[in-house]
Amino acid sequence: MALKQTVVDRLLLGKSLLDRFRFEPVAVHDRHTLARNIITAHDAAELAIAAVADELGCLPANRGKTYLMDYFDPIEKMTDLAPQGREYLRQLNDVRSLLKHQGLYPDGRQWARVGESVYQHVTEWCSDYLKTPFSELDESALLADSEVKTRYDEARRLASEANYKAALEEIAVALSIVFRNNAALRGLTAGNPRSDDAIRLSGFGVHANDFLALQQFLPLVPTYGEEKGTPQWKQSAFGHPGNWREETVAFCLRTFIDVAIKIQDAPWIPGALSRPMLYDQEIEALKDRVEIWTEVRKNSKGEILSGFDFFSAGEIEREVVRTLNRGEKLRAFVSVATESSGNSARDSFFGGGVKTGGVLTVMAFSTEPKLGLYGKVLASEVKVRCVPKDDDFIRQFFPQLTAIDWDSE
Repeated sequence: MALKQTVVDRLLLGKSLLDRFRFEPVAVHDRHTLARNIITAHDAAELAIAAVADELGCLPANRGKTYLMDYFDPIEKMTDLAPQGREYLRQLNDVRSLLKHQGLYPDGRQWARVGESVYQHVTEWCSDYLKTPFSELDESALLADSEVKTRYDEARRLASEANYKAALEEIAVALSIVFRNNAALRGLTAGNPRSDDAIRLSGFGVHANDFLALQQFLPLVPTYGEEKGTPQWKQSAFGHPGNWREETVAFCLRTFIDVAIKIQDAPWIPGALSRPMLYDQEIEALKDRVEIWTEVRKNSKGEILSGFDFFSAGEIEREVVRTLNRGEKLRAFVSVATESSGNSARDSFFGGGVKTGGVLTVMAFSTEPKLGLYGKVLASEVKVRCVPKDDDFIRQFFPQLTAIDWDSE
């Protein structure tokens, strides 16, 4: 039965209160612990029975303050079934009132197991009225996305069968779906532990250290390419059986739920987009026969020398790899090139030299007639602009984006 979120919230809160102490023994003379347990158990019972009445649509009609015992009659009237434990809860209500208002401590032997007793009564209410096992109720019921919930449930099943590697893979995919469906969390990848991401999520109440540990235990789930959505383990890092353990998976299940619930409804906020996300760089020839060249070092036989031939004599020669005519344009990655410092051997081997801004490096990945191009060009012979990328994302979300002059910075 699908319960209202407010109902689940209150049941989970009551369950968390009871889980803290219901199995802890209380010494007969430990009055303060006993008093704390009585007050906590009373609050948990009130949370639970109020949640049941809310789900059934029979909250008490009085507009003033509503107390624990006010919920029993409306529930019985609505369902023709009296809530279990009414007399026990009446006594609990009385001893709490005496404790709170008169400072009278109850009999320790009678109320030593108050947490377990209230837990059993709440279990009966959930079974009788909500058809939901209280013991199995966990925060995963608050997951909004059905696919995420299915993945989480599968991870729990796999963990119960000691298939810890597969369980971690399911958690990773579920986390990637949470990231993908949240417009406020651009750029996060499941299985990629980055401190910047942990800092971002801390604003939503996520514990940064727990999040980073979770990310380390999970396989990477790529967000693009042929492997998109498929968990990828890296054995040299954390992807090995030493990390596929029962306690590891238990931690990851708990932390995933905490992260997912806290961020699944995070409101959208604008995010700064880097220039490469929106723009390509483009060079335009300002005259005919603009040369794009590379520099190679050759020996006396005309053979190209590699960096390992550092001590061999040779001359630097220019090889033209592409020419552009006036108005011809080429989309490429452009940067300011390093120019010769006067020591050609040192420059070619160690990458020395200076940047004056007079020469640009041009790198294109899909140009005709070649599949790639790399070289240098005189800055004075080309104009460099940043132009909107030619893809559907830009056309859909940034239709008014215009070209801008390139800033070499």
